[in-house]
Amino acid sequence: MKNVGKTLARAALGVLTAGMGFVIAACYGAMYAFQGGGRVVDARSQQGVAGARVDCRQGGQSIANTETAADGSYDFGSYPCDEVSVQDASGHYQPQTVPARPNGTTYVELQGTK
Repeated sequence: MKNVGKTLARAALGVLTAGMGFVIAACYGAMYAFQGGGRVVDARSQQGVAGARVDCRQGGQSIANTETAADGSYDFGSYPCDEVSVQDASGHYQPQTVPARPNGTTYVELQGTK
């Protein structure tokens, strides 16, 4: 009888732990990671801005960064970003921070300083 109780307890524990991920996702929402990148463009001309520093931010802190390519595109890979922050090294544009789009492309339009 003792072994039957252990077997039933183990089976019940297995069922509970198997379903726990679904319970957490239902209560708090599914976890996601920002996957991909985006493009940084001039707000007026819509042309890509090359060489701008792009930061992946989580909770206000930079966790990864990269520079834009010649066409203004950037790619972080897979990081849990909640914001994307851009600064242009040339000083021609104002810094900009925008919410990151999960599993999508985040476009950032920079306004000129003049």
